[in-house]
Amino acid sequence: MLLFQGNAYADLVVKQTSNAPTLKIGKSLPQKHKFDLPEGAQVLLERTQTGTPYKVYGPFRGTLESYVKTCSGWLAFTYSFCKGGAQLEVGGTRGQEK
Repeated sequence: MLLFQGNAYADLVVKQTSNAPTLKIGKSLPQKHKFDLPEGAQVLLERTQTGTPYKVYGPFRGTLESYVKTCSGWLAFTYSFCKGGAQLEVGGTRGQEK
């Protein structure tokens, strides 16, 4: 019988980072990791179970889930960190822009 603990594997992996000194490429993070990104920071994350990539911009403080929820609604343009919506990379859950 196999048993898995909740944190036996990483939910997110840092693929790219810019101006985010506490996040290094290849770093594993739990899904509920609370980001504290300064102004101008960018982080490309990959959800390990699905391979879905997410790009998060600073300034932002919170979880990836809160980022996606905030930046996916019609009020997303009011938040400086959204940069045009939840930034899913091509091949994530959206196709190429036309």
